[in-house]
Amino acid sequence: MSNPDPACHTTISQGGLAADVVYQPGSWFNVCAFAQPPLVQVDPFSPPIPLFGSAGRNIMVGPAFWDLDLAVTKTIPLRSERQRIQFRGEFFNLANHPNLDIPNHSFGSPTFGQVLSANVYGNKPPRQIQLGLRYIF
Repeated sequence: MSNPDPACHTTISQGGLAADVVYQPGSWFNVCAFAQPPLVQVDPFSPPIPLFGSAGRNIMVGPAFWDLDLAVTKTIPLRSERQRIQFRGEFFNLANHPNLDIPNHSFGSPTFGQVLSANVYGNKPPRQIQLGLRYIF
């Protein structure tokens, strides 16, 4: 079934709604592949209700999550074997790769199908470096 919206008959570059390319933050999937299900009148005294759509579960795949963490430790013995100092460096998201959030999946929203955030971590920075010094006795 084709989308009844006339704006879906032309692509975004031509001023319509159909995606030119997918898997991009501005159009993660083609929004014209979805349409409002028809309304059904159950009885003459109640308002019409929408039917459930025909889309199955888990039909879309969001952006992949890619992360590279690294930890480096150096243990330095002191005067006796039992006493040591350990220096530790931890690097989270070492390559500083942006991990995109899931696309907006609220049908009818003006941003339906768009990735609105490149910060999956919330308010944490993309790359984190943590240093530590530990005295072991």
